[in-house]
Amino acid sequence: MNKSRIAHSLVAVVLGSVLVSSSAFANNLFSGNTQSSQGTAKKIDKPLNNSGAKVTSPVQNAGNSFNDTKITTAVKDKLRLQKNINISDILVKTEKGIVYIAGFVKSQPQKTRVVALVKSVKGVKSVRYALVVKK
Repeated sequence: MNKSRIAHSLVAVVLGSVLVSSSAFANNLFSGNTQSSQGTAKKIDKPLNNSGAKVTSPVQNAGNSFNDTKITTAVKDKLRLQKNINISDILVKTEKGIVYIAGFVKSQPQKTRVVALVKSVKGVKSVRYALVVKK
């Protein structure tokens, strides 16, 4: 019984780490944070290079957010319909059409299946995942 509790604690720690890492990855990806000085130079030059870029209104941003919510809901619904996938073990987040999934699956084929199902949802531009096969 004690070994079982230790194993469950380790699984919880790994899941927490995966979720935190995925969230940090998503935040860095969307904020444009980079580790190199070249990335910093690109950020500084960005306002000059994008002076003719289209300005989006808050209404357009709200529309993107609504579409992301629809995509997240569709992904969760599609995964929920699968009998062998435990949706409570998988976190789903969508930003600008990119779906981020993290969590646990039972096997490598199930991991591949989850990613394929997510990619098949209408509106998904790409899928980033951190799925761990639990044994």
